[in-house]
Amino acid sequence: MLIQFDLDQIIAAQFCLFLTCMKKVVSWYQNLPEFVKNRYVLAMIAFVIWMTFFDMARFPVLYEKAKEKETLLEEKEEYSEKIRENYRLLEQLNDSVFLEQYAREKYLMKKADEDLFVIVDSTKVDE
Repeated sequence: MLIQFDLDQIIAAQFCLFLTCMKKVVSWYQNLPEFVKNRYVLAMIAFVIWMTFFDMARFPVLYEKAKEKETLLEEKEEYSEKIRENYRLLEQLNDSVFLEQYAREKYLMKKADEDLFVIVDSTKVDE
């Protein structure tokens, strides 16, 4: 059994639903304090909602970008310090005495007529 509705009945039902919703909106609007009904306040509220949820430069995204920028600047500072240390080491490596000492300590190199004994500290094995 098919129920057939007249187009006028459907439109009338939708219009009644619309009027019911509008009555609720109007009653909600009338219950607001007077300062909120001001058009400038409404425009500001709409602007804040738009900037928070819909705009491409919304506030949460800007906050994340600012945090990311801070971490990148910290990393940049760390890398700059490492570069400065490497330049200092490079200047020191021009000295042949320091070069020999550095090669012996860092890379365990030895002279031809020497024997090398490596003593491992058991507390620093993980390094």
